[in-house]
Amino acid sequence: MTQLDDLIEAAALRYVSTHHGEHLPHDRHLLIQRCAQQLIEGFTITRRAAEDAAMRACSEIHNRGADAFIDLERSSSRMVVLRNVGSRTEHLITVADMLDFVRSRTAAAPAA
Repeated sequence: MTQLDDLIEAAALRYVSTHHGEHLPHDRHLLIQRCAQQLIEGFTITRRAAEDAAMRACSEIHNRGADAFIDLERSSSRMVVLRNVGSRTEHLITVADMLDFVRSRTAAAPAA
């Protein structure tokens, strides 16, 4: 990571830390978009780079205190291995599982 990357990551984390309480879990995409726009304006970076930094910041805030991680060495583009450190268990989660989860959250979200 470059010094600029570090500044962008810190700015994204600061923004998300400040504003995450303004959004419900199903509105996280709005928080990411708002954060990304701030990063684009402040650092003149691409939308993709800004959204990536915003998503990483959201995951940092959302996962605080989680006693698990994704085992990147054992995961692939079609599945992830989630390792729960506390219970010493592993869970295989496929892309189909993740899509089902996203669909259920989308269906449960209140209409705007």
